[in-house]
Amino acid sequence: MEKIILSLGGSVVNPGELNIGLIKKLSKILIKSKQKYGIVVGGGWLARKMVLEGKKLSTNQDYLDDLGINSTRVNAQAVLGYFIEKKQKVYPKICLTVEEAEKKLKKYNFVFMGGTAPGHTTDYVAVKLAEKCKAKKVVNISNVDGIYTADPKYDKTATKIPEMSLNDLYKMMIKEKFKPGQNLIFDQKATVLAKRNKTELHFIGSINMGDIIKIIKGKKHGGTTVK
Repeated sequence: MEKIILSLGGSVVNPGELNIGLIKKLSKILIKSKQKYGIVVGGGWLARKMVLEGKKLSTNQDYLDDLGINSTRVNAQAVLGYFIEKKQKVYPKICLTVEEAEKKLKKYNFVFMGGTAPGHTTDYVAVKLAEKCKAKKVVNISNVDGIYTADPKYDKTATKIPEMSLNDLYKMMIKEKFKPGQNLIFDQKATVLAKRNKTELHFIGSINMGDIIKIIKGKKHGGTTVK
């Protein structure tokens, strides 16, 4: 069975409360597709809130990093629960390392992760998992339906880029200076790793979940394809 890695944005799963409708819709699509999935869930709103509140208690960076990482795992646990409820062949625990997830994906059809270590975003974890288990595709699902020439929230002239090369994505992302808590369409370390491994990337929005079916079938979709 083909392995596909999903980088599922925390702000999509939990924008302030669990997005139950999206979780159910996504699970229905994935269950029907008959593929194996490594699903890496981000922290989003929950991680930002926990880190902000945590700063009132301690300025220790390791402590704050752990709050953010554990928030991603809470979001992942929430999505995992529905797959268990639907009696799928899912590993019933959150994998704490890429190595653990790769091993469990040999036996199970669905494996869930959050973050792993300070400095490694869930985007990076997703690409690293793809490298480890030799998955050819990483699908990034966020609240932005693709990669644009500029941030569409602030620039009305921004246009979506349907297709681009990994090298072009690298040139775009490398211009951004890394900073903790940054909110980019894809982070720099993940981009460098994807470019090195020639991993095919797909960027789609949560409102167009049907695009996942097209990606699985190798068809063009409404987001951005990077390869």
